[in-house]
Amino acid sequence: MAVFLKRMALFLTIFLVLFTGTGVLVVRIAATSGELYPLDEMIERQLRDNVLIGPALSEILPWYRFRMTVRAEPDILVVGTSRALYIKQEHFLPETKFYNAAGATQNLPAYRNFIESLGRVNIRPRHIILNLDQWRFNRNFFDHPVAKMTQEEYDYNNGYVYDWENIIRSLYRLLLSGEYRPALSVPYPGNVGLTAAVYGDGFRKDGFYVWTRKVMSEAYRAGTAYTELIPAMESGRDMFAFGDGIEIYGESVQEVEKILALCREKGIMVTAFLPPFAPSFYRLLAKSGRYEYMTEICPALLPLFEKYGFELYDFTGSPIIDDAMTYDGYHADDRGSHRMLLFMKAHGSVLADYIAEE
Repeated sequence: MAVFLKRMALFLTIFLVLFTGTGVLVVRIAATSGELYPLDEMIERQLRDNVLIGPALSEILPWYRFRMTVRAEPDILVVGTSRALYIKQEHFLPETKFYNAAGATQNLPAYRNFIESLGRVNIRPRHIILNLDQWRFNRNFFDHPVAKMTQEEYDYNNGYVYDWENIIRSLYRLLLSGEYRPALSVPYPGNVGLTAAVYGDGFRKDGFYVWTRKVMSEAYRAGTAYTELIPAMESGRDMFAFGDGIEIYGESVQEVEKILALCREKGIMVTAFLPPFAPSFYRLLAKSGRYEYMTEICPALLPLFEKYGFELYDFTGSPIIDDAMTYDGYHADDRGSHRMLLFMKAHGSVLADYIAEE
């Protein structure tokens, strides 16, 4: 009975998608945006035509990011979360082989899995730039649903297989949300994927993420987009779970050491950083007295980095960027990302000879 009901629900979903007004939008998605192109076709299209890749159905992205890393064979590779997405080719000298794979991994064990998976196909960058999100060192963060959402591990070395049942459900959910109604008119033709074609948001072939919607927002231009984070900060929700004083989550420190040991074994140099917040927002975090653990992460990690001969930079409360250099209070944009790299260069980083001046 349960199987019958499941299949009936799927049939009804397909019927609604294909035979209601939203079906028109589904057809346009497939026909004009390439949302359901096979992964290899997306990649070849990007490499050939230099277009953005931005599917609304993001489940394909970890495999896309991994395969693009393999194709790029970078000397400098960014591994991390979305807070490192805005480091780009132009931040380095033109001859530098660079790729930004941030976003393919969402947690510390996944960082290690990604690096190990690259090794299985004989890809070994000379340098890895690694971002370490502060909340990963707060035990209380792991009690929140957002932490569970980022625990996925991916089998990068096997091909991605479309789950059509899930895709149909996801498409219909997207269409009901109304977010992609503008797809009836595609402002960014040529880009691949609904998000890239409709909003101009997507990945370049160097892995840098073009976030057109944020750039066009008044809050971003005014440097006030972080105000959306204040309710989470005041209530201790999700990424802004309150810390236990200055206590650092030991399991995350152990995971960092595993990553460093792996990179040392493979002869890969690591430059890691704790990402910045918008200065005005960080002052609110500090004033609250509930996020003191953030000030103790770097002291806890430095002995490990010294042990393995790697670099660690702490930009948590750094004044080197201003509010207008973050998209939303905790993602440094391309200007803020370049400021971090220039700081590293000025302080003798092993990356200094690769980093371009402003």
